[in-house]
Amino acid sequence: MFGNNPLHTPIAKIAIKILPYQLKIEIAHIVIFFIGLLLKSESTASGEIIIISLGSLAGVYSILSFKEYSKENKWYHRFSTELIYKSFSTLIISSLFTIMHWPGMDFMLTGGTIILIIGNVVKYIIEYRKDKSYNYITPDFVRSLIIFLACGLFLYLN
Repeated sequence: MFGNNPLHTPIAKIAIKILPYQLKIEIAHIVIFFIGLLLKSESTASGEIIIISLGSLAGVYSILSFKEYSKENKWYHRFSTELIYKSFSTLIISSLFTIMHWPGMDFMLTGGTIILIIGNVVKYIIEYRKDKSYNYITPDFVRSLIIFLACGLFLYLN
């Protein structure tokens, strides 16, 4: 239907359009999440606020996993980016499983963590082979640390 170029898929087009607003979208979701946490003791709607903010953030990361699909990028660049963003989604969804008290949270948390580590290692190896002076502290790596630590803290507190 769309041919062999994944750049022409509708989800890739959406990812390319929201990519410039990624940081603003993340900040908005985090602010909404913290508002839900602050209102947790006072309101019954705070749980829904938390669920909506985390669920939509997981959806945004799932869409953004298609962000680097272009002809210039090699398959391993797309693979590592897709792994990292899919693991973001998985870790956030595991937090939602904890909130809802559904089974399977441990499996999702372990799987998401393993995928996150593999994605970051693959990305590091690829970039280090291209450029020996590669600085690994990139926005995606910082996001990985923040999401991993936030999910761990959130799961620890619940």
